[in-house]
Amino acid sequence: MDKNRRHSIFWALILILGGAVLLLNTLGILPGNFIELLLKLWPLLFIIGGLDNIVQGRGWVWAVISLGLGTVFLLANFGYLPWNSWSLLLRMWPLILVALGLDLIFEGRSAPATIIGVLIALVIMAGVAWFAIANSPGARLGTFSITQPLEGATSANVRISDPVGRMELTSGASGDLLLEGTAEVPSKVSLAQDYNVQAKHGSLNLSTSGEGWATWSGGLGEPLWALELTNDVPLDLRAETAAGSLTLDLTGLDIEELNATVAVGSLDVTLDPQDELQGKLSNPVGRLTIRIPEGVLIELRLDTAISTHNLPAGFEKHGNVIYSPNATAANAKIRLTVEQPVGLVSLVVVN
Repeated sequence: MDKNRRHSIFWALILILGGAVLLLNTLGILPGNFIELLLKLWPLLFIIGGLDNIVQGRGWVWAVISLGLGTVFLLANFGYLPWNSWSLLLRMWPLILVALGLDLIFEGRSAPATIIGVLIALVIMAGVAWFAIANSPGARLGTFSITQPLEGATSANVRISDPVGRMELTSGASGDLLLEGTAEVPSKVSLAQDYNVQAKHGSLNLSTSGEGWATWSGGLGEPLWALELTNDVPLDLRAETAAGSLTLDLTGLDIEELNATVAVGSLDVTLDPQDELQGKLSNPVGRLTIRIPEGVLIELRLDTAISTHNLPAGFEKHGNVIYSPNATAANAKIRLTVEQPVGLVSLVVVN
């Protein structure tokens, strides 16, 4: 064991930081929900990791890149960069492998070699900072109108896949349309709209293809898909995005099966009091909000790890299952599985 290497202070700093944030939150100096604050402050893990490397006398290359990435992600989370941090992380994660590799090369080397390694790390972080600041997405977004007639279908499957950005789905498609609305996509990205009808059952798949997502920078110019679905026929709906936000207002829609996924970001679902549906809501990292009309009989099966959740008055939890007032395993009209390993599940009762 290297006697010159100091003990790690990583967990000590985590405890100090967590305690400080919790104290400021309870004193009202840092407003908002504690979990929401933690979701904004997660890049501090990179910063603490970099500081820990320095204190232990380990490789400086990883420390510099870790400090730089943490700072960039933190600035993005608080709106100082035209990005959201999750989009940055999805693009920048290979730098972690680069940093670890460089660290292995330069760790324990002579002072001149260490200086060269630090300079390489600084050049890498300068490139990251330039990319984050200079690559504003606003001018590279195009807006497309989307319409899809029912073509005689009396029921339909609808799948909508938006890799990154904001998606808003509501009722209200006009006439004999299954779906209508607009979608913003970066340049070099094309919309793929596939639809067919068999035995009066329609199947719609709306997605994207192209290389434009690789250079899109998110944040202030986040692409918006604003789409309306038909109120007139029963639907099986699947909506998914990798990073961003998904807002589903099912009021007025006849949804029989629902599958909604946001890998990283926020998922907000408003249920319809008349629906009888089943399905799954998946939000591995982020915030999941379920707006439940008063009086709806609902069963929620939780598949969570370190997520927290709140229960409105009258809701009961039995093991990993939550029931609304008067709901049971036998009479629940809406049955949903909720998957969220990390984040906050918020249940809100609406009139």
